[in-house]
Amino acid sequence: MPPPTVSVGDPRSAGPFLVRRIDYPPGLRQTTHYHDLSSLTILLAGEIRESARSREVTGSALSVVVKPAGTRHADEVGPRGARTLQVTFDPADAATLDGGSAVLHGWQWLHASPAVAPLVALARLLAEETRAGERAAGPSGGREPASHVCDVTREERVIEAVAALGWPETARRGPVPDWLVRVREALDEELEAGVDVRELARRVGAHPVSVSRAFRRHYGRTISDYRRRERVRRAAVRLAESSSSISRIAHGTGHADHPHLCREFRRATGLSPSAFRRLAG
Repeated sequence: MPPPTVSVGDPRSAGPFLVRRIDYPPGLRQTTHYHDLSSLTILLAGEIRESARSREVTGSALSVVVKPAGTRHADEVGPRGARTLQVTFDPADAATLDGGSAVLHGWQWLHASPAVAPLVALARLLAEETRAGERAAGPSGGREPASHVCDVTREERVIEAVAALGWPETARRGPVPDWLVRVREALDEELEAGVDVRELARRVGAHPVSVSRAFRRHYGRTISDYRRRERVRRAAVRLAESSSSISRIAHGTGHADHPHLCREFRRATGLSPSAFRRLAG
């Protein structure tokens, strides 16, 4: 049996960026390596465990990774494989591309980031362009060249994503107190059922206002926004990896019902759950 291969889509220009879809086969392991170009990547489906700089991070649907050129890293793809959208650019242009904010200069994985919506929109745009190109090619197998309008639209989506990277994950100030780590762990563990700020504060022996203020200072978002985005992220994982009904996924991720999940999902990603499922699948 031949070894599994990585499926790399045709690169599309987006101003100074190149955009392409990359699908990784289940169980693929890549030993320590690096790339000459910097990249910004979103996982649309599946799971990737990546180690770099003495750290290990696992990304799943709607996780975003910033990887400067030369970052030595190793990857292991989960049992379902992984579908990604990758944006690459010359490292010499990083300072200009991020407006001097340095958000493109360090390796980092971000989960439920505001950069998700423009990157998902970009993935959908590429998928639509691919389908349109295939229809236009017909039986001859030729390809229709991408228009300048599409190039500009792609670049705008990438710029929106880079702008969103500066908030909120990079808003942390100093080491996170142990008691605040426990607050976040409780939010994650009881995400479906929900736990309010007053109860969280009682558990760590702090005032609710102090908990709310510290959470926003260190994690860059309110507790309610964190809970909302994390519920959407978990819904995205289930949409990509299962055939469960959207109503069942809604109830299983802490949403009141199908319409509630649809509203929150569109708010975070710009797509309906069913549209995202088609894109990720």
